[in-house]
Amino acid sequence: MQGQSCDNSAKKHYKFEDVKIILDRNQCNSCHYPGSTGNHWNYNTYDEMMINYSLCDMPVIAHGYPDRSLLIDKINGGPTTCGHAMPLDKSKVNAKDLLALEAWIQSGAPEFCISDYEQIKSILKVNKCNSCHNDSIEWSFETFESVFRKPSSSLCYEDEVIRYNAEESLLYRKVTGHKLCGSQMMVDGQPMQDIDVDKIRDWINAGAPESAKILPVIFSDFRLENLNEEKIIVHWETESEINTSHFEIEYSIDGIRFSKAGIEKASGKGTDYSYIFEKPEIGYNYFRIRVVDFDNSFYYSQVRVEKITNKDELLKISPNPILQGGHFTIEWYPVDGRENVVAKLIHINGQIEASFRIHTGQNNIYLNEIKTGVYYLSVTDYNAISILRKVLILDY
Repeated sequence: MQGQSCDNSAKKHYKFEDVKIILDRNQCNSCHYPGSTGNHWNYNTYDEMMINYSLCDMPVIAHGYPDRSLLIDKINGGPTTCGHAMPLDKSKVNAKDLLALEAWIQSGAPEFCISDYEQIKSILKVNKCNSCHNDSIEWSFETFESVFRKPSSSLCYEDEVIRYNAEESLLYRKVTGHKLCGSQMMVDGQPMQDIDVDKIRDWINAGAPESAKILPVIFSDFRLENLNEEKIIVHWETESEINTSHFEIEYSIDGIRFSKAGIEKASGKGTDYSYIFEKPEIGYNYFRIRVVDFDNSFYYSQVRVEKITNKDELLKISPNPILQGGHFTIEWYPVDGRENVVAKLIHINGQIEASFRIHTGQNNIYLNEIKTGVYYLSVTDYNAISILRKVLILDY
């Protein structure tokens, strides 16, 4: 993929400066900039990007895990965990840019090009770490396996290296002096140089690889196309395919439970693929690709989302009747672009018994202390017109 400025052992990947260009190209800096009063997060520097301050119970960047990162949650075109989807003008981030950001986070969200183990070993030797840590003691870095070995005599609770988590790894804490157990590793009485510390951090956050690994399939494009709100075309493009048998297209209406929708045989080389999904649901439709090798091993692509809009306001309740004290699902899709609304549960005598905020899509609602009887669920649109659905609450 274009824009990958790092090429280690034939494995290309992005670094922070590449990602800054991508975010700027999508005008993220129009809101997320230093000193912005409306946003606490910006990406002017790598450290600022990694602060991970947000009001959502989700890290902005989760090293190695795009699906756990708030940045991807905000821009992938689906409903967000909290707050508003980005960009605010509801235009989508370019499909290849989204894939690039996911690939960067998947590789550990490095600031610089990722080192392999031999390069990390060289950094530690240059900084004279082997003067104390050698084969004569329990922890050393002479072999790749020894780096992960925790000495039984250690008084520190942290593991030496925790893949994808430099901040909690004792090795990183020792070279930074941050949240330290014991004394900081020094070089002739001085702290290790920042660039060496940062390379150790990026290596751990990348999963502490022994050497560069090449995935069986490298995606250069993965996107969805909406055909007149009636069909969805799943497009994907590969740069290379190594021992790949086929691709399984999986579909979901909630982004959690997926089922196989179709299958495409792998060509064995970089190819453009497409699959037409005939009957999408109104609302959000989720797709992912299951890449299957000849030995039946497999892995998943990231998830893509496409929203099918409806001509009429859709409000469904299930199950109905509802058992007292149980829960039910409200499926709501407006026609006026609203993302959430207050729904009211009104007794047949006109008294409001409960109200709750629902968002577009499926909402799980629990009924507590609501008496049995006949009710109406009311949702009001922008024109103050109420949509009513009759609800029965029954005893066990």
